[in-house]
Amino acid sequence: MSETKVSIKFSVSFIVVTLLCLLVLFNLNQMLNHYSEGGKVINIGGQQRMLSQRTALLTTEYLKSNDPTTHQQALQAIQQMQNNLAFLMSEGVKHPPKYLELSEALSALYLNSPHQIKARTDKYLSTQLALLNGDELAIANAEQNIIYIQTEKDALLKSLEYAVSQYEEESQTTFSKLYQQQRAVILILIATVLLEGFFIFRPALLKYQNLNQKLKTEAFHDPLTKLANRRGLFEFGDAQISLVQKEDKECSLIICDIDRFKTINDEYGHLAGDSVLIQFADILRQTVRHIDFVARFGGEEFVIVLPDTNASGASAVAEKIRRHLMKEEFTFNKQSIRLTASFGVTQLSPDDTDFLFAISCADKALFTSKSSGRNVVSPFKKSAESIS
Repeated sequence: MSETKVSIKFSVSFIVVTLLCLLVLFNLNQMLNHYSEGGKVINIGGQQRMLSQRTALLTTEYLKSNDPTTHQQALQAIQQMQNNLAFLMSEGVKHPPKYLELSEALSALYLNSPHQIKARTDKYLSTQLALLNGDELAIANAEQNIIYIQTEKDALLKSLEYAVSQYEEESQTTFSKLYQQQRAVILILIATVLLEGFFIFRPALLKYQNLNQKLKTEAFHDPLTKLANRRGLFEFGDAQISLVQKEDKECSLIICDIDRFKTINDEYGHLAGDSVLIQFADILRQTVRHIDFVARFGGEEFVIVLPDTNASGASAVAEKIRRHLMKEEFTFNKQSIRLTASFGVTQLSPDDTDFLFAISCADKALFTSKSSGRNVVSPFKKSAESIS
């Protein structure tokens, strides 16, 4: 009878532990999904800030140069910004996923005064499209429209920054709630396991550690190239900005973009494109020092952060990579693929407002490389506007 009671108690305890383990795993899965989905929304929101500046730069440059390549790049940037806005607003989706449901605060930012991000973005982009498409009325008022674009790009950037901050705050709030739930469940689990024995708890603990590591890896790394992603890049970059500002350290930034990557996808297929991105990432890893930080910024764009390096040293590294790529033979299914890349280089300055500003400087230098025929290393040159 006594053994039967012990067996029953053991069985009940085992069932309780099992249920708690399942609850832990369920909560971890929620956290993992939240990081993945929330990170995607935050990244797209951050991309909108970059695109708001890039579209204005390209549109203005096209009106000055009438260059067809710049015209195409401007249209692509505008299309991307429109697509991002449609995604964030869940346009055309009857039942959007929970992570895309706008909170009251975000709805106010997008739809209500003073920010009205949705309406202002639509007007901002339609004005640029009219100029790019040669609309007679827009061209007749070109000077007034250009002034509007230059003024609105700064004002819209501030509103978009508010939106990203709100996304981050809400994401952190949701994650904190999940974290508190996780702590409560784990405490109950530990108390139960201590009564029953460590041998029941150990499998759940190991699985928790593995999932927690997976959570961190997926949150800060690109799944294809295994390099850091935007979140990991900005965490490292913000730390470097702080060192530059507080300790007068040198640090430089390289942004590189594979030339005509779309042609590779079109000619060899997207699997070949993925293979090229993986091989390209390996080359960057092998070329830089162990203290340097390499990240996939998005698509075929990569960023290298070089601590204790000035602009001249970073340009030398970029040139070394550029020459390496010209000699490298990329392969996929026994097919040989040749490619080049363009580079933009900037040195972090104590005057930089944040790491995003340094990225935008490097991106301007990259645009210079692209405009100069590609396969070029271009350092960022500060203009009077950028200094002010």
